Amino acid sequence: MPVVRIPDPVFERLQAFATPLIDTPASVIEKLLDFFEAHQSRGGRKPGSALRPVSLSSKRGRHASEFPRYSLRDRFRSKLEDVCRKSGTETRAWKAGKAGQHIVQLGDGDDAVLVYFKTRTDSEGFWGVTPNRVKALERSELPWFLALLVGPGETGYLGRGPDVMRALPSWSRARDGEYKVHEPRDLATFKRFEHFEDLISALFSQKAA
Repeated sequence: MPVVRIPDPVFERLQAFATPLIDTPASVIEKLLDFFEAHQSRGGRKPGSALRPVSLSSKRGRHASEFPRYSLRDRFRSKLEDVCRKSGTETRAWKAGKAGQHIVQLGDGDDAVLVYFKTRTDSEGFWGVTPNRVKALERSELPWFLALLVGPGETGYLGRGPDVMRALPSWSRARDGEYKVHEPRDLATFKRFEHFEDLISALFSQKAA
């Protein structure tokens, strides 16, 4: 396996796209390559052909890039892990793979709770909530919460598992089966926060209740 030395400034840039406790330098580089190749192919070029600038905006002017979403997700996880570290609460990815990117476990044993969080970076749109993840959360028999984050700031909504289950029948479905959660019409039972710290503080308050 080739060994690549990465200068510190470049490594710091890679960290901005890394998911804590999940990604390695190789997996972040793979994300960047996947993103680049996908956009190159859309422009009619094959991987390995001459490079060209990649637009990060869709034809409608919205961000099409995954990078802002990764950044928002990682900022939230970083803040959550920082609060947990200060309070002595263990935090880890609930499962390996993609589920671990969106579901974290706080605490252990009888004190454990799960947080399923999704991000959105466009001003108009919806969050996609995966039915299989909701089913897995329910089967876990642990208390769980759904946190919906919208960038580029720190706006977020927090809902308890029982409230989510009651709301599911009213949420529309995408062609792939995901629940489409729109703001604000689908969030009547969720609490809105303007800062991650406030949302996390409410999460810990409800966890202790």
